[in-house]
Amino acid sequence: MNRVATCAAAVLVFAAVAMPCNGQTQTAPAADRPAVAYSTAGVLYLATESGRVVRKIEPELPIGDFAISPDLRTVVFTVPHPGESGGLFVILDVASGAMEPMKPDPYFNDDSVADLAQFYSDPEFSPDGKRVVFATHAYGEGNELQLSGPLAFLNVETREVSILGSTVASDGLPFGYMRDPHWSPDGKQILGTMEGHSFVTDAGGEKLTEVMIPDSELIQSADSYGMYAIGWLGAGCVLYQAGEQPELDPARIFRLSTQEASSAAAMLRLPEASLRGLRGLSGRLRVRSDPAGYRVEGPGINWLTGGDREITFAHLLPQRDAGAAVPADCR
Repeated sequence: MNRVATCAAAVLVFAAVAMPCNGQTQTAPAADRPAVAYSTAGVLYLATESGRVVRKIEPELPIGDFAISPDLRTVVFTVPHPGESGGLFVILDVASGAMEPMKPDPYFNDDSVADLAQFYSDPEFSPDGKRVVFATHAYGEGNELQLSGPLAFLNVETREVSILGSTVASDGLPFGYMRDPHWSPDGKQILGTMEGHSFVTDAGGEKLTEVMIPDSELIQSADSYGMYAIGWLGAGCVLYQAGEQPELDPARIFRLSTQEASSAAAMLRLPEASLRGLRGLSGRLRVRSDPAGYRVEGPGINWLTGGDREITFAHLLPQRDAGAAVPADCR
């Protein structure tokens, strides 16, 4: 058994702690600060670049899908429910352990009606930590038509919940099943995915435009997911995948200024294999889908979170040197 396979097996045995696996020559982390946040078995872990856990957050309720504020003081999460898309959001104060449920959204829910379901998913904090953008759903399970819903905001200070206006059509209905919203680094735009397409909207909710990748890439067959927006590369470029196999297709880059698409591997000067199944990129680090969890990679770094993929989530934390990895025409 090779070194990486041996380490992967070890992670599966000790799934509660990330086990670093060095695919290349081992190097010391740039700083002893959290670079990755991941939840597995209901517990949230903060780890350094090398995978060493520096903080463990274990509230009374198990943590599934989550977002953590830039100052690491607040977590917004759902309790994991395999087979369902999202759930009620809980706001956790990390220092005190205090938790409170988020107020119902004003689109699907009304404060006067107690028995309406609340299904929320894909939360992400704004760069300044003042707001959380997230997806709202009509139901917890079903097809994309049944799951249609707009994006919404949580004001962290006031706890007010509001709908992002540009994600609702003029007839008052959502444009579709909106998922995976991502703030641009400057906090002025939001990128999202909608039923095999991707879009960009201003954070004020005034205008929504589709990310128009070449028709030859937008495959819509029975087994295709069309286009999946991974996130931002600077404020000027969108990272995405398009094809038949989301876990295997390599990442590509779309320049908003020129409306041109190109290989992420060529632009970032990385092997294409290291950009297959990409789910996040920050500074020198990237996180990829793996059958046994999520794999974190970087210069000399290769480790696996481990855990049941249905109730395991991983996010890269913003890095101070993120600008160094962004091509000039994407900034």
